Amino acid sequence: MKRLQLTESSINSKHLSRVKQIIFSGLNAAVSPISSLLISYIVVHNYGPNLWGSFIKQLLWLNVAAHVAAFGSKEFLIRKFANDPSAYYQCWQNSFNARFNFIILFALAILLLKLNTQTCFTLIGWLLCRFIYQSYDPLIAWHRKFSVNILCELAGGLVIVLMILIFKKYLSALLLLQLFSLAEFLKFAIVAIYFRIDVTPLPKFTFDFTHLKDSSFFFLIGFAGLLHSRVDQLIATKYLLPSSLAYYQILMSLLLIFQSIAYFVIQPFLKNLYRLHIDSIKQLGIKLFIFGSLVCPFLLLGAGFILSHFYSFTFTPFLLIAGYFFVLPFFYYMPYIYYLYKSQKESNVLLVNLTIVLLNLLCLPFIFPKFGLEGALTFSAILQTIQAFTFRILAIK
Repeated sequence: MKRLQLTESSINSKHLSRVKQIIFSGLNAAVSPISSLLISYIVVHNYGPNLWGSFIKQLLWLNVAAHVAAFGSKEFLIRKFANDPSAYYQCWQNSFNARFNFIILFALAILLLKLNTQTCFTLIGWLLCRFIYQSYDPLIAWHRKFSVNILCELAGGLVIVLMILIFKKYLSALLLLQLFSLAEFLKFAIVAIYFRIDVTPLPKFTFDFTHLKDSSFFFLIGFAGLLHSRVDQLIATKYLLPSSLAYYQILMSLLLIFQSIAYFVIQPFLKNLYRLHIDSIKQLGIKLFIFGSLVCPFLLLGAGFILSHFYSFTFTPFLLIAGYFFVLPFFYYMPYIYYLYKSQKESNVLLVNLTIVLLNLLCLPFIFPKFGLEGALTFSAILQTIQAFTFRILAIK
């Protein structure tokens, strides 16, 4: 009887631990975009959408540069750690040194833009702080120290909000960028202090590109994925006015948060996911699809309420339907992406993402002027559905 009670207690403890990991994983992934939405609301509500749209034009391109500097490090290093846990410090340091060269190149490129001195150093400062901070992502995921990242993001968001309130009379796009740079500095300082015993970011001006070569597929996949999720917003910077761009960016940010719920669920178990058979992947995809089918209507209704009541943005039933079919397919095909990673078929994932990016580049310049936000979102939803079928076929063949 005691043995049975102990077994039941162990099972309950195991389930409780998994639930806690999922919750912290979800908070870890959600806290940054939620903080961004809160800041966007404060800016749009008090200063109008034009200011946020002007700031977003800069931030979107900065995020592209930061992603290039990350160069596939997270997924590549997690796989490295799984194969040889004892060598993770050296792997991390090699990755940091190899990728630091991108920051030097980007800093030189920013100086060549002939912007005013204050803007130049603000852009470079943001990139440097962001680079160091995101270098710790693989360690946070590997050690499951999601609470550290949550603390960093909360602290960074709180600093921005407080500074906006303090400098509210002088707020501009440049000042917003400076406040975001200050937040990035605070975040990397916190995480660097926490992991000071494990690793220390010591940049070396070396040109050993072995790591970049080995992680190039993960970079290309991630970069194609970034373009896939952001290329519409980047194109929108050309075709939409700052006010419309602000609303579109906020809408897509909400939908991308809803998509990432699937990632929240499986992130704590990435190590296990790489060991699953295709039959288990199929079952996981179906379970996530059912889960997404049930929660997405509530999520979209919540998005409509937020956009209409807090941002004064008209959220039509058509946008609600298009948003549903934009979010749902991601729940289904995400496990298949990791199975392709496991099977070392990263090139298939890359090819699909690049195809989607190309379709966006070819079609959105015609869709935005004629059909606006609704047309762009509908087109994105169609592409998401195509991806779901494509990744399943590639994984099981």
